[in-house]
Amino acid sequence: MTRIEVRVSQKHSTHEAMKRIKDRLSELEDEYSDVISEVEEVWTETHGNVNVNIKGYDIEFSIEVTEIDVMVSGEIPAPLFLFRGSIKDSISEELEKILNGD
Repeated sequence: MTRIEVRVSQKHSTHEAMKRIKDRLSELEDEYSDVISEVEEVWTETHGNVNVNIKGYDIEFSIEVTEIDVMVSGEIPAPLFLFRGSIKDSISEELEKILNGD
């Protein structure tokens, strides 16, 4: 397993940032239902743990929201090691869109 971390600054309240993240995760689950399965989410006021199976790979990550930024961290399976850079870039770009796109 390879650990990845992505931190993106944000301009919303923690409540609004969490809402935007949850809404987008739900949209992604619908958009990619052919490759995403077994999604489990546990949320507190400013933290989320998400477990998901993507194309047979179990991936677990956490989301920590503060008034100034959001950090996503998790472990990716060894076979995806070569893609860690593009995975981090995709997460960062998606967070930028949903948190700072308005």
